[in-house]
Amino acid sequence: MSQAAAGSSPSLIPFFDGEDYEYWKIKMRTFLKAEGLWTLVEKGFNEPENEAGMSDAKIGKLNAARRSDASALSKIHISVGKSIYLKISSAQQMKHGTLRNKSFMVTKR
Repeated sequence: MSQAAAGSSPSLIPFFDGEDYEYWKIKMRTFLKAEGLWTLVEKGFNEPENEAGMSDAKIGKLNAARRSDASALSKIHISVGKSIYLKISSAQQMKHGTLRNKSFMVTKR
């Protein structure tokens, strides 16, 4: 499956089916770094409780962070098989540690 990043050539998103998590994680980290999204995976971003009183510039930055967060989460959702997706789909933001939580990603046998 391929995913085109804005302004770049299409690149393949590493696929994970529950086998060899460490291999997939390294490939996915590199992919997300190339997309400029890895920092969100590591740190997430803080969603403000209230936007009232925020300047237009801050709201613009917040909306950009929300889009990037959704993009990173979407790329991870696309990169996993159905059984893994069902385990991680409840995460609404990268700060929930989707990629870092190996227990969610490994298929139990």
